[in-house]
Amino acid sequence: MNDLQAYYRLRFNVIKVYPYAKLAAMKINELNDQLAKLPNDKERKRYTKEFEKQLRADFTKQIENLSVNQGKILLN
Repeated sequence: MNDLQAYYRLRFNVIKVYPYAKLAAMKINELNDQLAKLPNDKERKRYTKEFEKQLRADFTKQIENLSVNQGKILLN
């Protein structure tokens, strides 16, 4: 019974984190596409900083509400 509970807990956590992971993958692809279009490193660095600042503004509160295990799942 303990294995079944662990499975359902993991399943719950993955389902909760999956939309964030999918969105993060989409945003990273968008970032990479834009970085490929920029001509030099200075502009790439500036764009990356702005992109990161916008992501933090959009998702900080939502991600702070995740549990430690959900955070680990999101990072893997």
